[in-house]
Amino acid sequence: MSVKEIRDYFNQQIIEVDAEIKPWQRDVFGNNDVSKPQAQNFYNLVIGASVAVRTGNGVYDEYEVTLIIWDTSKRDVLNAFDTLYDKSLQIRNNIICAIDVYKDGQNTFVDIEPLTITPSEELTNDNTIKIEMAFTVRKGFEFLIGEG
Repeated sequence: MSVKEIRDYFNQQIIEVDAEIKPWQRDVFGNNDVSKPQAQNFYNLVIGASVAVRTGNGVYDEYEVTLIIWDTSKRDVLNAFDTLYDKSLQIRNNIICAIDVYKDGQNTFVDIEPLTITPSEELTNDNTIKIEMAFTVRKGFEFLIGEG
């Protein structure tokens, strides 16, 4: 099980929805300065706390994952808001729907649960719209139980 697997999976699903979007990874904890005009069409993936959960004959880790997307519009902020929100919904749906196709014998994803989508204005730039999406990612494995 690796955090890189989570990051790679999310990146793949985000790019599938918008091939032009760029990662804005200045800080792994999401403390990014996007107040600059170039903060158009960027995203950041923050992988937070995890907890191990034991079930029957297996174990899985639950990870808190936050995806933050920014876009800037100087002209039609309402249209930019609607467009970014719709794109966020597409990305969320892509992330949660593709997981069933992505699962195979070598992958350890158990489930990805969408939690919230929270739009807001970037505090340092009122032309920049920010949307945060929270997920719970479950990864794990089952023990092989032999006869003893």
